[in-house]
Amino acid sequence: MIKLIINTTVLTFILLCFLSKVFAQVDTTSFGSIKFDLNVEEAILILNNDFRDAYPISNGQTVQVKSGLTSVKLSILNDYLFEKQFQLEKDSLVVISHTFDSLALSKEVLKGNYAARYYLGANALLITDTESNIFLNEKMLGREYSFVDAKTGINNFTATSTNKREISKLVEFRNSDYTFTVVENYVKPSRKRAAKLAFVPGFSQVYKSQELKGLLFQTGFTLAALSTSTYELIFRSKKREYDDIYSKYTASINSAEATTLGDQLSDKNDELKQISLIRNISLVAVLSIYSYNIVDGFLSKPKSGYREVKPIEFYINSNNNSTLMGTLNFNF
Repeated sequence: MIKLIINTTVLTFILLCFLSKVFAQVDTTSFGSIKFDLNVEEAILILNNDFRDAYPISNGQTVQVKSGLTSVKLSILNDYLFEKQFQLEKDSLVVISHTFDSLALSKEVLKGNYAARYYLGANALLITDTESNIFLNEKMLGREYSFVDAKTGINNFTATSTNKREISKLVEFRNSDYTFTVVENYVKPSRKRAAKLAFVPGFSQVYKSQELKGLLFQTGFTLAALSTSTYELIFRSKKREYDDIYSKYTASINSAEATTLGDQLSDKNDELKQISLIRNISLVAVLSIYSYNIVDGFLSKPKSGYREVKPIEFYINSNNNSTLMGTLNFNF
């Protein structure tokens, strides 16, 4: 009897183990369907933030997705990211309709753009001056612009001019392996910045690598301003002395004293005229140097020339990637 109970127990345990394996092999996952109604031929689909598994879907295409809370991201080259989150029920059909805009390619549109990363085959576009070389993490990539697959995280982008006077400029940027970024690093001065700096003596010239001229403007303006303020203070001090003597002169009832005070007034008046002349000349020098500094800041050009910031379309269309050119023919 005891032996029978033991055998029954063992058989029951074995049967339960077998049934558990059978049930484990049965896929109990439920699915729903998502259909896309778009105004473009194709978009990059990112389901449930699985960026590694992003792939293109066509307009009118239906995909099966595990039921439950679902996140849908759609990205195209010429518009911002579309996002939608919803509860997908078992065996249900959800239609996602969206009208994308056809925006001009710009830094704002391409920044963080998943479709750009997918279609351009790179995660960054590095841009510098026409005559400057591009170094990424100390490795030379080319000149003017370069599409690159930069490492995820912080990168060092150095632009180096190829003129007689070599100038380098370093910019750090952080990027992702799933999105696209545009990094600009110019060695040549900006015309707008040079114009703004023209209102500070010598700053625009130094910014345009005209150090000697900038030093002359700064030194001349400083000396003239210092001379003006110094002689203005001297003039005020001497004027107070003149006023004191004049008060005594008008109050004097003694002719001899009045004569002495009158002579002192004459001397002080001549002294005031001399000081006033020097002060006024210094003031004219200040205004002249400042005015000429502004004019020079606006009109003078650096030897290397000003930077030329081309639109993003130039760099996209200039790339010889045949896949890219084919992609641009799509109705984005």
